[in-house]
Amino acid sequence: MSLWFISRHGEAEPNANTDFERQLTPQGKERLNALWQRIGEQTEVELPTAILASPYIRAQQTAAIIARNLSISRIETSELLVPEASVSQLLTTLSAAPAATEPLLIVSHMPFVGRLTSLWRHGIGAPTASYSVGQVMILKGDACLGGASLVGQFTQ
Repeated sequence: MSLWFISRHGEAEPNANTDFERQLTPQGKERLNALWQRIGEQTEVELPTAILASPYIRAQQTAAIIARNLSISRIETSELLVPEASVSQLLTTLSAAPAATEPLLIVSHMPFVGRLTSLWRHGIGAPTASYSVGQVMILKGDACLGGASLVGQFTQ
């Protein structure tokens, strides 16, 4: 079984030329720094060693802030994490990869993170989990529908 950190990006500006281009607000950056400093100090589970993030600017900025706070050097970008992406496709891709032995952090958007968490924990038909900006849920389990357990959660 693997440990998965699922995070919604931090607070973003409301307007930009495109949704892709929305950036974190200064307050969003400050809150993310404070949150991940707290997680680094308080969590009793092994912290992530790699980040998989949506290509959207606000998710990339969130991943960079987390990486600095936790000294993570590996950030990968995946189109499988954009807001309208298929959760099933992500889980299929993750389950086909060699078994993860180190915790992975996923940075994405609503409604994707809510659907991912619900399907991972409860399977098909579960209502979408709610995530506030910057919120992190820690799950333990295999990359498949249903059966993952909630180990912890942190909010800003």
